Amino acid sequence: MLTSGRKLEKEFRAEFAPDKALSDEHNGDIWSRKATTDGTNSAGKNTSWLSEGSMGQHPGGDEHTLRMISLAKLPAGARILDLGAGEGEAVKLLRGLGYAAEGLDLKPGGPDVRQGNLLHAPWPDGSFDAVLSQCAFFLGGDLPGAWREAYRLLKPGGAMLFSDVCFEAPEPLAEAAGFRVETAEDCTAAWREYYLESLWRGTAECCGIRGKCEYKLLICRKD
Repeated sequence: MLTSGRKLEKEFRAEFAPDKALSDEHNGDIWSRKATTDGTNSAGKNTSWLSEGSMGQHPGGDEHTLRMISLAKLPAGARILDLGAGEGEAVKLLRGLGYAAEGLDLKPGGPDVRQGNLLHAPWPDGSFDAVLSQCAFFLGGDLPGAWREAYRLLKPGGAMLFSDVCFEAPEPLAEAAGFRVETAEDCTAAWREYYLESLWRGTAECCGIRGKCEYKLLICRKD
């Protein structure tokens, strides 16, 4: 995990460092998980903005989120909405990277997340450069509606960063909403690891649906 993390960090910096997407405060070994009790790593850098030692509330944790950002090639300072933001982990991560991030959730678990329904977000059309959603569309109960709402919220050329449990292929749903799919990856192996860890901790939520289950990552564009 550490090796792949450092490789991803190198790729991420090569893409975004010229645009200063990473703030000076967080420039350095952001992949170091050996934080001290005061929230800094061995180099004295602030690491409190990273989730420590676990996958957080979605498979792959911060590393998975960073990969999605890298694949989407988001510009520095982009305005990003996290639909189904939960406790605001991704919002905090994105702000630490220099993005203007906001979060929405039916049951917000942190001060960085606004209360609201991802199917009826309280922003006008074309408000965001990117929409992020991890482990949220399926729980929203209306997959086509969630995709349509994400499309509405995006500016032309905006990016949809999606990863979720899927009992049907998500690509047709994205395309039906108007998106062009740029990247599609099967992350089922990471989801299995996450779900087993959740069962062990007693925090797993069973979806109650039988059938083939996959965990897919999509990067889509609103043309």
